[in-house]
Amino acid sequence: MTKVLARRLSFSSERLSEFRRLVSWLVSQGAGHCQPYVNPRITLVLGLVTEQEQPAITLEGGPIRQNKYPCAAFSADRQRLLTGSQSGLVELWDVQSGKRLQTFAGHAGGVTSVAPSADGRLILSGGRDNTVRLWDAASGKELKQLKSDDRQVMCIAFSPDSRRALSAGSSGPVHSWDFASGKEVGRMEGHNMAVNSIAFSPDGRRAVSGSEDRTVRLWQLPE
Repeated sequence: MTKVLARRLSFSSERLSEFRRLVSWLVSQGAGHCQPYVNPRITLVLGLVTEQEQPAITLEGGPIRQNKYPCAAFSADRQRLLTGSQSGLVELWDVQSGKRLQTFAGHAGGVTSVAPSADGRLILSGGRDNTVRLWDAASGKELKQLKSDDRQVMCIAFSPDSRRALSAGSSGPVHSWDFASGKEVGRMEGHNMAVNSIAFSPDGRRAVSGSEDRTVRLWQLPE
């Protein structure tokens, strides 16, 4: 079992909620991770969130109230946008035109988290159907389906070299996956409530996770 490398941090429920949103946004800017946050009044405006009735730029297919997008992430070059919808679709968009470039269909439930690889060639998604899925960005083909024992996958992350993934969900453990074998290669246990945020360190050797148990934990990943 991997060890916690740092003391856990405790927060009030209000502060934890605020912290989770902040961490999710910061990580999404650097690693493409997205924390699900649903508000039917909010519209998606190519990376901005607004309470305005009409978005400044609407993605092809209509505003969020017609097809809810719990999660979104920019590509590394910021030219493409990745979204996951409650209908189970993952979609890739052109930022400048708002046109849909690719649709990835396969999840049997709502998509809760999406992430592009650093080179933009791969797409990672997690959903309420307990699966983590790896996609080819160009063709839309599903390359791997990783079955989690969580009731639902809440968050995912690509490793910096795009060879591994992290996932976590409603049951607490953080899972480490190897794409070559398609198998779970590590399980980090310590959280006793749902995990909503995870990320790799820049060197890929450590991971950080945030949970509804009011703790943030730092992990040493298996080699």
